[in-house]
Amino acid sequence: MDQVAFEQSHDRSLLQVPTKQFFDQYVIDNGMLGRVVHHQGEDGKPVIDTKLVTELRIG
Repeated sequence: MDQVAFEQSHDRSLLQVPTKQFFDQYVIDNGMLGRVVHHQGEDGKPVIDTKLVTELRIG
């Protein structure tokens, strides 16, 4: 998976898009690195290259 699209409501109390850091940590914590584009950083830790795209939805 190289890109994930999220729908962001104009009212963030109804629907909020996760941060990139939250998404990355979730993927790592749940053993899903094989499902996303990633590489190894200089410190030996995985760096997730999957892009998050936010689309504003009105209504």
